[in-house]
Amino acid sequence: MDLNARLKKAPKMPTGVTVEAPDGRIFFLPDAEARKFEIPKSNSYRAFRYLSTHSPIQNVPHKKAKGCKGVLKWLLSHDPDSEFWRQVSVDWMNNC
Repeated sequence: MDLNARLKKAPKMPTGVTVEAPDGRIFFLPDAEARKFEIPKSNSYRAFRYLSTHSPIQNVPHKKAKGCKGVLKWLLSHDPDSEFWRQVSVDWMNNC
């Protein structure tokens, strides 16, 4: 039996997305739950995510990089849909 035929006969299961937590755990979120937590499309958040994954913070020897890891950790664990978050992310991008 081909895979498509098997899938057509499979019981209905919820659809959704898998997400990875910063500590490495992986979760399945059904679509209804994922919609509740969806981050609005934001170019500033996309830029932040890119910079946070491509940032050489670990390799920067100067003083100002000392607090950058803590700020990055905060930014990655808080809701980006707020004015305060956006202000902190701009400061992080400019100084780290």
